[in-house]
Amino acid sequence: MPLPNLTPLVSPTRAGDQNPAATLPSVVATAQFNVYAREQFRTHALAYGRRDTPFKVNAVDPGYTATDFNHHSGLGTVTEAAARVVKAALLGPDGLTSQFFSEESAPETGVIPW
Repeated sequence: MPLPNLTPLVSPTRAGDQNPAATLPSVVATAQFNVYAREQFRTHALAYGRRDTPFKVNAVDPGYTATDFNHHSGLGTVTEAAARVVKAALLGPDGLTSQFFSEESAPETGVIPW
């Protein structure tokens, strides 16, 4: 999938979602793992394809955010979620690439090992 030539200040960033409300834990856990594995592959493949460019390709978990979609049951605000995505999108040339960022799951570093 070709990407347009964007300025080096903007990085392709994938925002994910985590849904802690599960009624069938084993089915949901399997489905979530499959989504996680697919997103991991896509992020790595996109990052590998852009390895010789200034682009940083990362996945970002904006956190369980209170929105109309979940009847405002989320713990975080839309502003906090947007800030997490923007932070990853504005990584500089020396920033990490092919990473999964989640400040909720890893508050110390914000990076989750794949």
